[in-house]
Amino acid sequence: MMLDLHLDHKNGMSLYQQLVQQIKSAILTKRLLPGEQLPSVRELAKNVDLNPLTVAKAYATLEQQKFVDTKWGKGSFVADTLPASKGSSAHAHLRTLVEQFLAEALPLARSPQELIGIIKDTLQQK
Repeated sequence: MMLDLHLDHKNGMSLYQQLVQQIKSAILTKRLLPGEQLPSVRELAKNVDLNPLTVAKAYATLEQQKFVDTKWGKGSFVADTLPASKGSSAHAHLRTLVEQFLAEALPLARSPQELIGIIKDTLQQK
């Protein structure tokens, strides 16, 4: 299974945090389904050019947060049941994404109102 991850070295967020957020996002948006196997630590580390320890740490964090189950000798899998607070997890994840977007978009806009207008126009086109 190949994850479509885009890690940005210039982003203010660490690569480890970006990895956790992007995998969590894939799970919450059902691009990764319950029971689906994640790439091995080595495979993912090679694909995104990261140290395997960084990927292992991200997987361990996702397991601790109950988004991933790791089966010794078999690999890591999307949890069959997501945390009971899935709604709040999705809300917290959405807030993080909005904060990242605003950090990049606000300096480009002439005003917050201009940015809101662009967002509204884009949403109407969807």
